[in-house]
Amino acid sequence: MIKILTFLLLVIAVAWLIFSPGWDSLIASGTSLVAFLTSLRKTAIKQPSAQSQTVSGEGLGIQAGRDVSIGNLNASKEADNAK
Repeated sequence: MIKILTFLLLVIAVAWLIFSPGWDSLIASGTSLVAFLTSLRKTAIKQPSAQSQTVSGEGLGIQAGRDVSIGNLNASKEADNAK
């Protein structure tokens, strides 16, 4: 659908450029050409296959595939020290 719409806009903008040459019609034609060419591109978001993380020393590594909410980091260290 977006390809058809951008193509129609390109045709209209080029017709405007032919019948009424000027900077505004030239910019509209160029913009619609870029929009049409962009709509032809196939864009795919590549998902990483796996997550990996390296934490060294006394570091704390937190990794999640989505949003992460971190509370008091010292509370977990205090709990470990109490054991």
